[in-house]
Order: sequence, then C-alpha cells, then structure tokens
Amino acid sequence: RFFVVPPFPPSGDVVRLSTEQSTMIEEQTKSAELSLDLDECSLPYGRRIQASPRTIAGRGSNFALKIVEWRYFEFAMGLVIVANALCMGIQADIELYSNSVRDTMYMLDHLFLLTFTGELGLMLLAYGMSFVYTPWGRFDCFIVGMGIISQWIVTPISDGGFFSGGGGGSTA
Repeated sequence: RFFVVPPFPPSGDVVRLSTEQSTMIEEQTKSAELSLDLDECSLPYGRRIQASPRTIAGRGSNFALKIVEWRYFEFAMGLVIVANALCMGIQADIELYSNSVRDTMYMLDHLFLLTFTGELGLMLLAYGMSFVYTPWGRFDCFIVGMGIISQWIVTPISDGGFFSGGGGGSTA
C-alpha cells in the first residue's frame, strides 16, 4: 500500500507535507498498525512513501532521516570530501614519503571509504530505494561501489591481505 504525496517540483526542491496531508497519512498508518512521524519529515526523493514496517515503523529510518536532514550533515560530508581530496593529492607523490606516511594514508583511505559507505547507508535507510533513482544517488552508489571493489576486494587479493599496506586509491 502506498501513500501518494504531491508531485515534486522539477528543480528538486524539498516539499513538505501540509498539516492536513500528514494528519491523513498518520490516520491511515494507525489503521495499518504502523507508526509514522511526519511533523519534521521532508521527502526530497521520490513521490511516494511506502507504508511497510521495514521502512517506516522502524526507529532506524526515522533516526537516519533526522541525521541526513540535520543542517550540518552536508557541510560535514563536504569537509570529509575535501580532506579525502587532500589525501589523494599527497598520494600522487607517495613515493617521496616515508613508510609511516604511506601506512597512514592507506589507513585514511579505508576510513574515508568507510565514512562514504556509512553516508550511503544512511541515505538508503532514510529515503529508501527511491534515493538510488536520483542522479546524485546513482553517482554516490557508483563511486562508493567502485571504492569498495577497488579497496576492499581487488587490493587485498592482489596484495595478499587486507592490512598488508599495499594502498588502493582514495574515493571521493
């Protein structure tokens, strides 16, 4: 069962549900024995809310939504992207540095990839699969997927172990 919300503007702006719409949806979810808090909820991705206990009633999705809609979340992720770019610049001349710097850069690569994977997971938890159908969602999935394949699958196989210090490339 789906709850249809108003169409979103082509610009991709966030549309907030009116009090009447959120009251109607809350009444419908109560009758379906689901809980849904729409007072602070905005839906930038997709046109429907799927009423399933897995995506709506779970506290995890509400918590994830509050995190990704926190006003400093995009700023914080932007700082992580800039820090990752700086590390990639250092790695361009990695042979000039000592082994300890190389090992630090290698570990930072994994930390950045873990952070970007966590961000993607939060976005999927908050917005569901409709996030994947947006241009930024596809881009995020592609970049994180390539990073996972490169750093956590191919590099360990080719270097003989996960923490062998071989170093894959950073992801952004």
